[in-house]
Amino acid sequence: MAREKGYDCDDMFVKRWSPRALTKTGISKKVLLKIFEAARWAPSSCNEQLWRFLYVLSGEKGWNEILASLVEFNQSWAKTAGALIVICASSEFSKNQKPNRHASFDSGAAWMNMALQAQKFGLYTHGMAGFDPQKVRDSFDIPTNIEVLAVIAIGGLGAKKSLPKEMQKDEMLSSRHEVKKFAFEGEFKSE
Repeated sequence: MAREKGYDCDDMFVKRWSPRALTKTGISKKVLLKIFEAARWAPSSCNEQLWRFLYVLSGEKGWNEILASLVEFNQSWAKTAGALIVICASSEFSKNQKPNRHASFDSGAAWMNMALQAQKFGLYTHGMAGFDPQKVRDSFDIPTNIEVLAVIAIGGLGAKKSLPKEMQKDEMLSSRHEVKKFAFEGEFKSE
């Protein structure tokens, strides 16, 4: 499927996608640190930068714990990725310990910076909500004031045939809603 823009925007947004067929190719600590540098520059409420990333390279300490936290479906393909990254966020402002309801919003901005930077390196990212946050929290002693939001698999692009048969048919670029479905001028539409 070819993706077509409804309005002109940079091609990097249209080309970004989240394959499941991933490899360890191109992933190193040095590359990951460059990807985290991109996250560093994401906008954040009061410049708190409350996102936190826990990462492990394939086969290294912590890999099995993060992989085991994923639902079985995600385990079946994420096991071939080059790295797994847990996205967390402090739920409190550091300056006054008051709740920060924007922590997940800001962490999402940081995650997008990471995804686009990875793409610039020829790598692919796939975010997952299908995991057990409590397993991650327990395995890594994550404090209760830190929200465990998502897990990202990152790697080189693998072959579709490397996936379990039932996943292969869905391993392609997906379409997106047209702008008119989510951007409303002057009135909100709940459609």
